[in-house]
Amino acid sequence: GLGGARKVTKFFELYGIDPVNKVHEHNLCDFVDNGMMHDMFRQHLRADGMGIDYGLIDYRFKDPRRNNSHNSVNEEKFGSEVEDEQRN
Repeated sequence: GLGGARKVTKFFELYGIDPVNKVHEHNLCDFVDNGMMHDMFRQHLRADGMGIDYGLIDYRFKDPRRNNSHNSVNEEKFGSEVEDEQRN
C-alpha cells in the first residue's frame, strides 16, 4: 500500500519523473541493472532495518545516454497524454 516512508515528490525526483510537464528520463534500467542504484542507496539504510531513509539521498536520475544539448528531462509524453492526442 501507500506508506509514509517518502513523499511522492521525492520518488519523482529520484527517478527523473516530471509529473507537471508529463515527461521522464529514459534508460532508468541502466541505473538499476548495473548496481549503481543499489550501491548508492544502501549507504542510507535505516537504523531500524525498515528500508532506506530517502531523506538522506540527494540525487536525481538523469539519463546517462542523453545528448547534453537536450533538456534535462526527455520530452516523452505519458501514455494517457498520447492517447488523448490520438483521439483528437
